[in-house]
Amino acid sequence: MNKIAPSFPGHPEHLMAELIELLIKVLDSHKDKDVATNLQVLVAEISGIRLIMDRHATAMEELLPRTRTVERLSDQQHELMALMEQMAVNLSWIRGQLDGDVDGST
Repeated sequence: MNKIAPSFPGHPEHLMAELIELLIKVLDSHKDKDVATNLQVLVAEISGIRLIMDRHATAMEELLPRTRTVERLSDQQHELMALMEQMAVNLSWIRGQLDGDVDGST
C-alpha cells in the first residue's frame, strides 16, 4: 500500500489539488466519465464557498476596529450620564441652599 506524503499544514490549496488529482485518476479509470465531471463541478462549488467564507472573514476582521470604537463611545456615554446625574444632584443642593434666608435660617 502506497503512503501519500503529508502536505504542509496551512496550505489547503495544495491538499485540494492532491485530492482532485487522485480522484480524477481513480474516476478516469471508471466507466462513467460523468462522475469525474460532477466531481469537478463539486470542487468548483466548494472553492466558491471557500471564497465567500474568506470574504466574510475579511469583512468581519474589518469590523473589529469599529466595534471597539462603538464600545469606547458607549463607555464614554455612560461616564457622561453619571457626571450629568451628579451635576443634577449638586444643582438641586445649590437651589436648596439659595432658597434659604441670607443669614442661613430657613
